[in-house]
Amino acid sequence: MRSFSTRPVQRLRRSTTLWRSSRRKGVEYLELILVMPILFIATLAIFEFGILLLYEETVTSATVEGAREAAKTTDDTAVAAIIQQFLAINKVIFDTTTISNGGGSAYVLIERGLTKGERGNLNYAANATGPNPLNANEVRVTVSTPLVVANDQPVPNWLRYFGLNLATSKMQVSSLTLAE
Repeated sequence: MRSFSTRPVQRLRRSTTLWRSSRRKGVEYLELILVMPILFIATLAIFEFGILLLYEETVTSATVEGAREAAKTTDDTAVAAIIQQFLAINKVIFDTTTISNGGGSAYVLIERGLTKGERGNLNYAANATGPNPLNANEVRVTVSTPLVVANDQPVPNWLRYFGLNLATSKMQVSSLTLAE
């Protein structure tokens, strides 16, 4: 009896495996090309919304501290200066002494009972949220600021190329407290 060698079969298997491996590599590149844009956009969205949440927390803190200061004093300039200190962290500046139609990138409304004080840029004016009218012992501070001012500050506008443009959006936060 004659015995058969398994070498030709092993060679055939190796060559087929190599051929399948190189063919599979092409499919992997195709999958990478299809998935990478989605992963890139998702990564940009995560970073942009993370920075947006950080900015929202800064504006909220500025508003709360401004309301706390407004409860202690009747000096609107001092209240605006406290708010400016917090907003300066994100390179947001405004005129703390007057109200204007330009200059600065924030608007502050300070309400004590029926009296109102305004500071900053009127282009970003906002209506206060909460109960109206205020009681005589209540103080409300409202801060309104755009999300994107210039050079992607304070919030980057990276997703504008993909249909989510924050350039026309603004953030408004109100804080209500009792006067001391």
